[in-house]
Amino acid sequence: MKKTILFLIFACILVSCRNTVKEYYDTGELKHKYQTKSGLNDGYYKEYFKSGKLNVEVNFIKGKAEGIKKVYYENGNLEMEVLYVDGKKNGLQTGYFENGVLEYKGYCKGDKQHGLTTYYYHNGKIESTCEYKDDLRDGEAKGYSKDGKLTYYFVYEKDSTYFYEKYDEKGKLTDYFRGIIFTPLKDSIVYLGDRMESKIKLYGPIEGRNIKVFRYILNKNKKLLFKESVKFKKGENQKSVSFAPQETFYIYYELMDFLDESVGMGYGNTEMTKVTVIKRKNK
Repeated sequence: MKKTILFLIFACILVSCRNTVKEYYDTGELKHKYQTKSGLNDGYYKEYFKSGKLNVEVNFIKGKAEGIKKVYYENGNLEMEVLYVDGKKNGLQTGYFENGVLEYKGYCKGDKQHGLTTYYYHNGKIESTCEYKDDLRDGEAKGYSKDGKLTYYFVYEKDSTYFYEKYDEKGKLTDYFRGIIFTPLKDSIVYLGDRMESKIKLYGPIEGRNIKVFRYILNKNKKLLFKESVKFKKGENQKSVSFAPQETFYIYYELMDFLDESVGMGYGNTEMTKVTVIKRKNK
């Protein structure tokens, strides 16, 4: 019994160390109500509409948001909620339309969008999905019509588009682009006699596609030395090729993706990269 009384006294002392702050609109209505301790937000934090309805509520510990933050519409319905850990958004984040229907659902990591985010129409069907990494689009993104038909399909890497397909209301492909990335990505140096390996990576679905990548090698005066093709079989999206350069040269790639007669052929050229060939110094 004595321990219980002592605990309650100690808890009351802790709470009494917090100050309750109230702030008001110019017209006199309560705007903010929160607790502080040692000059930092510590305890509950609430924001209000002029009507007196709750707008935002979240808890703080030593100046950092902790737990679930909730934002409300003035009609009382939930607008958004997200989990905070040590002052940063970490975990599930959901948003709602004003009528209470789910608008989006995604995940955060270290205060940034990270993972799959799904957006919804008012009727509850999926409008689009997108994969994020450190707040950047990274991975697949898909869009859908209100009746559930695919309208676009994108592939991103660090917010750059490497592939996309767009469809009309009947589901017919109307436009597409395929990206290609290769190494070396920038001007580089190799030693005379060494073999230089170049990796080629394609983006987007390639099943059933007839895809060729042409590699162009030019001399230091940018005159063509030779051209060769690299074929990608079903299911392949990455290959490596190598050769032993004898002099400084330039290299670039051209992508030829034969999709179908209605859409035609897709081209994608990479930027020209310079590779300097030098002799090894004798030891």
